[in-house]
Amino acid sequence: MAKTSLKPMLAEAGPGAGKTHAMVDEIVNAIQVLPPNRFLAAITYTRAAAAMIRERLFKRIHPKPNIFVGTTHSFVHRFVLSPYAELLSFFPEDRIYSPIDVHEKGRGASKYAENLINKGVVPYDSMITTTREIFKKPGIRDRICGRLAYVFVDEFQDTDIGMLDIFDHFRKAEKTRLYVVGDPEQYVMSFSYRGQKPPTFDKIPFFRFKKHSQLSPIIENYRSNGEIVSFANQFREDVQQKPIKPFRKEARVLFIPARFLEEIVRRYQELSTGIEIEGNQPVRLYLSEENATFDSVREKFQLTPISNEGKKSSTILGDGLELLSASLDRSQRKICEEFGLSGLQWRAIGIRLVREVRGSQYSIDQFKELITSEFGHKISKSRIKLIEDGLNNLRTVLIGEVVQQGTELCASIRKAKGLQSDAALVVAKGLVELKKWLQIDRSIRLADKQDKCRLGYVAFTRPREMLCIACLKELDAESIQMLQKLGIVIVDGNNLDR
Repeated sequence: MAKTSLKPMLAEAGPGAGKTHAMVDEIVNAIQVLPPNRFLAAITYTRAAAAMIRERLFKRIHPKPNIFVGTTHSFVHRFVLSPYAELLSFFPEDRIYSPIDVHEKGRGASKYAENLINKGVVPYDSMITTTREIFKKPGIRDRICGRLAYVFVDEFQDTDIGMLDIFDHFRKAEKTRLYVVGDPEQYVMSFSYRGQKPPTFDKIPFFRFKKHSQLSPIIENYRSNGEIVSFANQFREDVQQKPIKPFRKEARVLFIPARFLEEIVRRYQELSTGIEIEGNQPVRLYLSEENATFDSVREKFQLTPISNEGKKSSTILGDGLELLSASLDRSQRKICEEFGLSGLQWRAIGIRLVREVRGSQYSIDQFKELITSEFGHKISKSRIKLIEDGLNNLRTVLIGEVVQQGTELCASIRKAKGLQSDAALVVAKGLVELKKWLQIDRSIRLADKQDKCRLGYVAFTRPREMLCIACLKELDAESIQMLQKLGIVIVDGNNLDR
């Protein structure tokens, strides 16, 4: 194959365009000509997305040992760290990987990461930085790239500087066919630039890679009706989507002017009753920037918290043991050695945790008590956020069957990316946030370093049939004007009763 034919392919597409379906089609075609001695890797940024790709792909082809589907971190572990990190003395043999944010230590982040690695706990950030170092070793880049005939990357807009450097190694080696799909308007990952200054939107890695790629835009939207697609098209100039679903010829993008959350939710449920649905019951999303926004009404309206992150390991018990391990700053083997635990005793503690978390009221304080009573260990303040997220994810997995059957689902906007529903309610906590979401001035959106503008776009493009927006503060003249300019209908008690 001529080297010039290995120019990366970038499929840029908006929400609901079937990007993942298109990528799976390309993967199936590539598998037909995949040499048996080389690998095909399909990579994405969340475990749930990886599971979705795996499910769709293996419905069409039989799994093969040279086909890999997983997250970016599992990819670098499999093809770079596992064969080379110990050999080149970067990591110890006995280790676990953990999403510990070492940058909370400020200038001491590097030393902190080094101490953790010596204990067998490798922060996710260190996985990427070490992979970049390994690629620089003479001869190793060609060996790694030579193993991989194809690399497919989903949600490429979420690629950061570290992963861009890794993908660039594949591009420059010209041994691997790269196919990436993504939507820059759904880039909401500036928080991932921990310890670094995030770039302005027009400088994110997506656009840097785009300069070296062959472009294949997808303009269809298979998810949303005409009213929602037309509304969303106002926020961008690069891709103007074409709705496959018809216009419903009635207002489907609404603003609920109530300021109390309970009243907002009640009105939203009334408005979305009777809309077109895909299942037997309407599936409704409740979104805001923060996870906790809907906590006060969750029980009353039976809202189920969900996440696009999925399971961390292959079993629920494995998730629990990983959480325990991260809270103790040690690998599982070192924990057993230092505390004199057999494998059975260690698993028994994990089972106890899983059983207690199954109760929805299990708190971070109860987890601290478990760690103290079993290990005499005091959890550092820097671990609290990590553990809270871990407990929430574990709880989400444990109630997974309920989530599959539930129809009233709440989440933060970031964790809702990739999800869809029949209707969506998007609630801003204040006017500043609302105005960021409604901003269509391109220069302001390009200068946004904190994703505020794009968070609104991500949330607004989740529903298939109805979008409702609300704010917990009273509207001012400017916000009313912005709503009207975008064609959003402000609902009062006398109109749009369904």
